[in-house]
Amino acid sequence: MAKEVILPKFGFTHEESQIVQWLKHEGDKVDKGDPIVEVTTDKINMEVEAPETGILAGLRAVEGDTMAATEILAYIVQPGEKPPSAPPSVRQAPSPASAKAPARPDERAEAKPDGHERA
Repeated sequence: MAKEVILPKFGFTHEESQIVQWLKHEGDKVDKGDPIVEVTTDKINMEVEAPETGILAGLRAVEGDTMAATEILAYIVQPGEKPPSAPPSVRQAPSPASAKAPARPDERAEAKPDGHERA
C-alpha cells in the first residue's frame, strides 16, 4: 500500500511551507530517512525525509508551490504499485524532462501608455 509523504508541521504556529526543490524525482528509489524535498517556512529551510523505503511517486507539488502543513506531498510505493489518484484540485508535478514549460502562445503583448507594445 502506498505510504503518504506528509508535509510535517514544524512548530505550533507553522501553517504552510513553500517547496524549494525536490531532491529526488518521480520514479527515484528512496530509502527510509533519505531527504526527498526541501521546503521553507517563514524562518528556515528544512528537508522532508522518506517515511519508508520504496519508489517516490505521485508528486503533488512543484517547486515554488505553497502547501499547507500536514498536506500530502507525494507517495512512496513498492515496485508495480501505483499511487492513489490526486483530487482534481491538486496539480501533478511534471516529470523532470517536462519541468520547463514553454512560453504560452496565447499571451499577448501589453500596450504601454504611449501606444507602443512591449513584450
